[in-house]
Amino acid sequence: MVEIVFSVAAKVSEYLVDPVVRQLGYLFNYRTNIEDLSQEVEKLRDARARQQHSVDEAIRNGHKIEDDVCKWMTRADGFIQNACKFLEHEKEARKSCFNGLCPNLKSRYQLSREARKKAGVSVQILEDGQFEKVSYRAPLQGIRSAPSEALESRMLTLNEVMEALRDANINRIGVWGMGGVGKSTLVKQVAEQANQDKLFDKVVKVSVLQTPDFKEIQRELADGLGMKLEEESEQGRADRLHQRMEAEKTILIILDDLWAELELEKVGIPSPDDHKGCKLVLTSRNKQVLSNEMSTQKDFLVRHLQEDETWILFKNTAGDSIENPELQPIAVDVAKECAGLPIAIVTVAKALKNKNVSIWKDALQQLKSHTSTNITGMETKVHSSLKLSYEHLEGDEVKSLCLLCGLLSSYIDIRDLLKYGVGLRLFRGTNTLEEAKNRIDTLVDNLKSSNFLLETDHNAFVRMHDLVRSTARKIASEQPHVFTHQKTTVRVEEWPRIDELQKVIWVYLDKCDIHELPEGLVCPKLELFTCFLKTNSAVKIPNTFFVGMKQLQVLDFTRMHLPSLPSSLRCLANLQTLLLYECKLGDIGIIAELKKLEILSLIDSDIEQLPREIAQLTHLRLFDLKGSSKLKVIPPDVISSLFRLEDLCMENSFTQWEGEGKSNACLAELKHLSHLTSLDIQIPDAKLLPKDIVFDTLVRYRIFVGDVWSWGGIFEANNTLKLNEFDTSLHLVDGISKLLKRTEDLHLRELCGGTNVLSKLNREGFLKLKHLNVESSPEIQYIVNSMDLTSSHGAFPVMETLSLNQLINLQEVCHGQFPARSFGCLRKVEVEDCDGLKFLFSLSVARGLSRLEEIKVTRCKSMVEMVSQGRKEIKEDAVNVPLFPELRSLTLEDLPKLSNFCFEESPVLPKPVSTIVGPSTPPLNQPEIRDCQLLLSLGGNLRSLKLKNCMSLSKLFPPSLLPNLEELIVENCGQLEHVFDLEGLNVDDGHVGLLPKLGLLKLIGLPKLRHICNCGSSRNHFPSSMASAPVGNIIFPKLIYIALESLPNLTSFVSPGYHSLQRLHHADLDTPFPVLFDERVAFPILAFLNISSCGEVLNIFPFCMLKRLQSLKTLFVRDCSSLEAVFDVEGTNVNVDHSSLGNTFVFPKVTALILGNLPQLWSFYPGAHTSQWPLLEQLLVYDCYKLNVFAFETPTFQQRHREGNLDMPLFLLPHAALPSLELLNISGLDNVKKIWHNQLPQDSFTKLKDVKVASCGQLLNIFPSSMLKRLQSLQFLKEVDCSSLEEVFDMEGINVKDAVVVDLKNLFPASLVRDLVQLQELQVWSCGIEVIVAKDNGVKTAAKFVFPKITFLRLSHLHQLRKLKVHECPEVNLFAFETPTFQQIHHTGNLDMLIHQPLFLVQQVAFPNLEELTLDYNDTTEIWQEQFPVNSFCGLRVLNVCEYGDILVVIPSFMLQILHNLGKLNVKRCSSVKEIFQLEGRDEENQAKRLGQLREIWLRDLPGMTHLWKENSKPGLDLQSLESLEVWNCDSLINLAACSASFQNLDTLDVWLCGSLRSLISPSVAKSLVKLKKLKIGGSHMMKVVVENEGGEGADEIVFCKLQHVVLLCLPKLTSFSSGGYIFSFPSLEHMVVEECPKMKIFSLGPITTPRLERVEVADDEWHWQDDLNTTIHNLFIIKDTCWSWRCLENLVMCGYNSRLFSL
Repeated sequence: MVEIVFSVAAKVSEYLVDPVVRQLGYLFNYRTNIEDLSQEVEKLRDARARQQHSVDEAIRNGHKIEDDVCKWMTRADGFIQNACKFLEHEKEARKSCFNGLCPNLKSRYQLSREARKKAGVSVQILEDGQFEKVSYRAPLQGIRSAPSEALESRMLTLNEVMEALRDANINRIGVWGMGGVGKSTLVKQVAEQANQDKLFDKVVKVSVLQTPDFKEIQRELADGLGMKLEEESEQGRADRLHQRMEAEKTILIILDDLWAELELEKVGIPSPDDHKGCKLVLTSRNKQVLSNEMSTQKDFLVRHLQEDETWILFKNTAGDSIENPELQPIAVDVAKECAGLPIAIVTVAKALKNKNVSIWKDALQQLKSHTSTNITGMETKVHSSLKLSYEHLEGDEVKSLCLLCGLLSSYIDIRDLLKYGVGLRLFRGTNTLEEAKNRIDTLVDNLKSSNFLLETDHNAFVRMHDLVRSTARKIASEQPHVFTHQKTTVRVEEWPRIDELQKVIWVYLDKCDIHELPEGLVCPKLELFTCFLKTNSAVKIPNTFFVGMKQLQVLDFTRMHLPSLPSSLRCLANLQTLLLYECKLGDIGIIAELKKLEILSLIDSDIEQLPREIAQLTHLRLFDLKGSSKLKVIPPDVISSLFRLEDLCMENSFTQWEGEGKSNACLAELKHLSHLTSLDIQIPDAKLLPKDIVFDTLVRYRIFVGDVWSWGGIFEANNTLKLNEFDTSLHLVDGISKLLKRTEDLHLRELCGGTNVLSKLNREGFLKLKHLNVESSPEIQYIVNSMDLTSSHGAFPVMETLSLNQLINLQEVCHGQFPARSFGCLRKVEVEDCDGLKFLFSLSVARGLSRLEEIKVTRCKSMVEMVSQGRKEIKEDAVNVPLFPELRSLTLEDLPKLSNFCFEESPVLPKPVSTIVGPSTPPLNQPEIRDCQLLLSLGGNLRSLKLKNCMSLSKLFPPSLLPNLEELIVENCGQLEHVFDLEGLNVDDGHVGLLPKLGLLKLIGLPKLRHICNCGSSRNHFPSSMASAPVGNIIFPKLIYIALESLPNLTSFVSPGYHSLQRLHHADLDTPFPVLFDERVAFPILAFLNISSCGEVLNIFPFCMLKRLQSLKTLFVRDCSSLEAVFDVEGTNVNVDHSSLGNTFVFPKVTALILGNLPQLWSFYPGAHTSQWPLLEQLLVYDCYKLNVFAFETPTFQQRHREGNLDMPLFLLPHAALPSLELLNISGLDNVKKIWHNQLPQDSFTKLKDVKVASCGQLLNIFPSSMLKRLQSLQFLKEVDCSSLEEVFDMEGINVKDAVVVDLKNLFPASLVRDLVQLQELQVWSCGIEVIVAKDNGVKTAAKFVFPKITFLRLSHLHQLRKLKVHECPEVNLFAFETPTFQQIHHTGNLDMLIHQPLFLVQQVAFPNLEELTLDYNDTTEIWQEQFPVNSFCGLRVLNVCEYGDILVVIPSFMLQILHNLGKLNVKRCSSVKEIFQLEGRDEENQAKRLGQLREIWLRDLPGMTHLWKENSKPGLDLQSLESLEVWNCDSLINLAACSASFQNLDTLDVWLCGSLRSLISPSVAKSLVKLKKLKIGGSHMMKVVVENEGGEGADEIVFCKLQHVVLLCLPKLTSFSSGGYIFSFPSLEHMVVEECPKMKIFSLGPITTPRLERVEVADDEWHWQDDLNTTIHNLFIIKDTCWSWRCLENLVMCGYNSRLFSL
């Protein structure tokens, strides 16, 4: 019982007494609790400080702090701060109680209790802070690249690599490219993107380098994985890494800069084949390292940058300093010289950053001359990087070939490598040219893989990057045995010293200007000598030149005049290769003495006859006559004598084959060439082919039979055969029959003798044929008929391309049933003008075309469908088998009956709707056939679809059928009502990406098109919230280019398929949409928009779409008659606020804005707004009559705007800044009086280069005074037909209201001219201009015309002009000299005393850069004034003078020296001119020699001209460069040229309607015409002879070496070509016309030779010939109609002379 009492008492004490005691304890232990808390806080603070020391040390070591440590420290900091505040508060409380003398018990109780509680918390925090470690080593993430302007090509490659990384089937990806092209930068971005997209758990990148250090590679991998390798051995570290990587579920490993195969296991990298979550990205300079040695599945080539990208990178690196107008054009050229190689671009830009102009110019010169060693970084970074790649090429052969390619041009003909390489014996172990070609293919492929050579569009050529080429030449020049010069003038004294030449092996002079070669080069080791001239010219080659080159193996002369070859050529006993490219050749018979010559190439030479001595070159293996189109004669037995020939090329060359026993070569000679493996030849007629000729040895051939074939284009196959007018019904020549079996590229034209190609040519089915072209063969009904096949391999099993053209009776391409392999490799089909063809393929054939990529069908009038399903074909197959799974391009043009791509005719169901269809949207196992329409799968790979002039099509296809379509062009399809059918498409649950890869959309000439996307009538296609949606429901994610042209009924892009949008005010769906593009559609990356001739469009965009146009670069709108505004305010929740300009339009990327012929356009956007165009470069506004382009926000403007009665301008100044504007074109704006206001935005218009203002009838001036300092970059200024224009520059701020409308009096004030230093072109016409440069007010000195860079000046129809006469400006003198009389008049201020004021004072102005000057319509008596400065007109190349009615002389004597560079002179309709050149006067001896560059003279309609220059002038004019002289309708001309004249280079001489000429030239002049090719004389009724008799000896011989064409027409008194007994020789004459010369009895009294003339033309299609020329002319005289009279001549001249003249 007692126990119970004690137990109850204890419980009572526990619940009642203890709490009381505890509470009292807070009061009694107050001081203790406060001190305890203070001590605990101090302990915690010390622990926190210690922890901070550990954290700081970890951070210094690059470790990452554990999250729980960070949280503890934050918790401790918070607690300490709170506790300290509490203790501070306790002190204040104690003070308030008189330091504890009068304590507040309640306060003490609360503070003590809180202190005890906080002390307990402090103890707990302290205990929680006991960590074993505070940090860990995080895996390295690498340094993120700084953001920069994206380069399109790099972003494209980056996206392709990322797409490959997302492909589950690809685990090894290669990235390759030349050194410095940006591979490492690209894969760094790949790593960043992969991390950002969280594609992998781990991403690590390591550099391998050319000599892999496995320990370093393993260390980098470990760092990237955040692990520490403690193993010592290489294998141990590899195992540890392998174990660590295997633990990662997904990992991306980037191995950068591989030079050879890397053993992954040796490093510790798991094989992606074993670790399915592991992927590799590898980079290398050599593709073979990736694909062959590292087994990559997909390789991406990183190409050099395009020109625009080069400039972006260069500008970003060089900084803003290159925006300087003087520096920028130099910087652009420097950037171009970097040739798109990023390492060079960055290196050069950094080196030149902030440098002055002279340093930039020097750098440009160095880069152009490939001597850029003085540009910082070029040697150490660029050339050294490329040289390293060169050193890693394996083998001397490939290195030698690389250096050889560097010496050749940028584009390298592989055949040139063969000729050089064989000549230099570079290819060891090759015995035949075929083996050498195979070796070259191997080496070239090696160089391509190593990026030393690049692909071109032509498979016969490769290309070397400019900087690679520069490095190769630098490597070659570093070796003492190579001497090179490029694009320079090489003088004899500049050749190396004799001791240096002793070691030289190669000499290469590339595009140099050389006039003579040294007397003799002592080069005992020289193997190669190449001289490639800049222009085709003569070079003096001493006869002893080759004496010291006895080891020479290759000699290449290109673009040389070689009348004969030096005699020392015979000293070259070891010469293997002789190349004479583009040479003008004379006697080359000495070549026959080069007995060891194996390769002879006369490409593009002008040789006309091969010397018979060529037959002695019995070691010749390659003979190349390509392009020698003038070659007409090859003596018989020459070709057959070259019995060792392996390669004979006669492309575009000799075709004059004859039969055996004739005077020319015959085809039978080819039978003697038993080693021939390569043949290029054209045979004009198949009948010339010997029946027993065989071509069994040929490995490569291009044989053309017929004269219609062209050698142009790219040959994609080794073996090409072209046959024209070939009758297959006749027995085929054995050789051709055998060639057909081996031919890879076959062209057939005008084929006859069969209804299909296979019937007679090759019944085996052309087993090796890859390309077939059949054209102009009306008998052909089928290309192949299965009944004619004898082979089980099928028809055309390897054919890749099929082209059919003008087969008007073709019924089917393939007739019948074919084996499965038929056409299995077909990739491309083109069919044109096959009017009988109703379908392209049957369904059974189409199913087998699994590789077909491109179809183009054009102008086939009967074509109804592409694929036809016959009644016997199984219907299910049509649905279940995909058609054309690889089809990428489909072009259908001018097919008026085309209604479907493919459908089945049904006698029950109605005719299907006209439509083009693609793959079906339903699953293939549940086909849907609607309206008899078979929806056939096209494989979904179609990239390009082009439809043109298919007038039966009314709709196309649902867009979901072609997910890969990139280009869609529809043009002139008159029945098409919409393009994309969206009916049934439900987008309530989200957005739809329509045609996700479509990049280009062009719709042109579709008169019935109202909507591009048809939504049908359903209201459920789009959600009701669409009106306020931030982006459209229909998204074209890749669409960049949209062109909508000639769509007269187009109202909206998407049809109104629902009525919930706020902008739809009416239920009537036919009501035109206010905007073309509404909120339902989005184009995130649209860059180019062209809208033209869309007459129903009211507005283009709603305001809310502005944010979706941030990628727009070009906006082009024209000829839209109803367009009112570009952006519409209606229905967009945007109120038109007239009290402010709150809305701002920002177009961050727009560079071009063109608005033209928009008569209703009154505003860009009707609401209050401003705009920003930071990149706008081109602004063109024309014929927008209601639009105000520029307006300034004046108080008046603000008031009118608040009242709502002012249309917003296109640009509101000063708010709209245009800092990048370069081109401004404004025309047809009749309401514009001023373009700009004086107050302009800062930095706007400072880059303006080109300004054109036209047809602005009320415009008073162009530039305000505030513009003057902004025109430093102005280059072109053009003003046309502005009738009210007063001045170009408003110098005093004319008040528009008070302005008087007068004609423009002056163009520039004198004070402005000094600022127009960049002006290059000035055009003004149709204005009342009087003065070009006006004197400033209050200034007495004369105004100066100083435009140092002017290159083009045109002033036309300026009838009031008084100081410049160019075109229809009759009151002006061009030039005047500042004589004392002129000065006196000027100082008295009476310039008006001058009747004709000059524009230019000749001591103050010259035109050193002017190249062409045209002077028209003037009544002045003089063009030129004496005493011009020496440098005046020094660059003038062309002078045209027309209708200067009162001048007597065109070029006076004092101008001959000044016009020393004149190359072309054209004078016409100058009635008073007596002579062209005046030689009388001072210094006659020198004046006669001043027109040495004149090459062309054209004189027409000069009725008073008697001489070109007076014949008694001594000495005569030296016109040795003259190539063409044409004189027409100069009726007073009595002498064409003085006896002393010489025309050594004259090529063409035309003299027509010169009635006073009795003879044309003297014998001495005739002897100088050694290069004359064409001589035409007509309508000169007094001419008796062409060459007059000077009374000399009759035995003199006159040789017209080159004369080929002679016309003598309507010469009624002509008796003979010459009256003297001269001996005339015409060795080249082939064509002669003698027509209406009734008194011509004989051609010449003396002997005459015309070896090549075979007939004389006497009328259209009438020819005569008998024995020789004299006999023929005499016979013509006998049979002439004696009634020929002057009336006949008059009728001939009036009715038919001109047409006959031009026909000749």
